[in-house]
Amino acid sequence: MNLYDDMKQGIGLGILLMDLKFKHTIENRYDSSLGYRLKMRAEWRSLYRISEQIFQTDFVREFLKHWDIEMKEYYYDIMSIQKLITLIDRLSSEYNTSLAFGDQVGLAMMRWLIDNPLPNTWDEMVEWGKCYDDEKEAVSLLDF
Repeated sequence: MNLYDDMKQGIGLGILLMDLKFKHTIENRYDSSLGYRLKMRAEWRSLYRISEQIFQTDFVREFLKHWDIEMKEYYYDIMSIQKLITLIDRLSSEYNTSLAFGDQVGLAMMRWLIDNPLPNTWDEMVEWGKCYDDEKEAVSLLDF
């Protein structure tokens, strides 16, 4: 790898830390057994919204390729989301980037949602909802 490749990797890392965002929604669904459905995704804040950002997208694509992650506008499947979280954790342990990640609240909630999937019974769902609200309030304090 030459100096230019190292520079591209560094730029890709910086853009990833600034631009990657984790989102989730809980929606009312009549076709769901408990009436609710959890939707999770990871997306880029601006990479796909501004056409002049094509070079930035290329830097991120090359950076992700190095870690065997495909570049997509949206990541909906749990395996892709978990790969991104694992990458963020690995970068944090290798390069101490944990505080540099821009979406601390979204990341914390996504971790919690993966560790605490929607339950199968109504009583468990009521308890899950209370825990979800508590977690959401607690992680909102991370927004600095």
